[in-house]
Amino acid sequence: MRNVNSATTEFRLSFHGSACKDPPEVDQTYKIIGGDGQEYGPVSLLELKDWIVGGRVAALTQVWSSDSGRWGPALQYTELQPEIGQIAALSVRARMDANLVGFWPRVGAYIVDMVVIYFLCNLILGPLAIPEPVQGSNDWAALVKLWQTAAPQLALKILLEMTYTVLMTGQLGATVGKLLIGARILKMDGSRIGFGAALLRWLASLLSGLSLGIGYLFVAFRDDRRALHDLLAGTQVIYRR
Repeated sequence: MRNVNSATTEFRLSFHGSACKDPPEVDQTYKIIGGDGQEYGPVSLLELKDWIVGGRVAALTQVWSSDSGRWGPALQYTELQPEIGQIAALSVRARMDANLVGFWPRVGAYIVDMVVIYFLCNLILGPLAIPEPVQGSNDWAALVKLWQTAAPQLALKILLEMTYTVLMTGQLGATVGKLLIGARILKMDGSRIGFGAALLRWLASLLSGLSLGIGYLFVAFRDDRRALHDLLAGTQVIYRR
């Protein structure tokens, strides 16, 4: 009798123990609609991520998940966003690299801007007044008088140049010269430059000039066609599409 009761107890424990076990987990699978309109899959999450990195799946590719049972663009899946973001960034970078503005077009744009600034200065401030040499005065006295007369006007001309460059670049992404050659200035992530970065870029351009123009020559020798002031401001000049 004891053996029967023991067997019954073991059976009950075994039955209840097996009933309490969690069902085996099933890995989530995915399907996609390829560029040819055909359905591919099911595949695991790791395989799907490999497809994204390999360029087979884009942000708007229709993806089906066994978890949701619905179709939707790949970018709506949280688990795919790191790979989608990486591919999107590389795509932006590739488009920008394909449209870099070289050295000589930028020289042409710079000359146009200097002409524009010259006419603006003469229109708003008038021509630079140079005092006549005074008879009997030495060279030092003449130089001091010239500086006293020209310095305020030069300061106003520099302020006007800064205002022109920062406003045009911050608002339109380009000065008149760059607009004429079909170029624009962007941040390295492809976003608009804005007024803050435009001011930083103009200030950095002073260093390009003070380096005897070597900062500008960076454009001719760097693969990314960035001048010294572009490097300091985190910008790049590309052709408009």
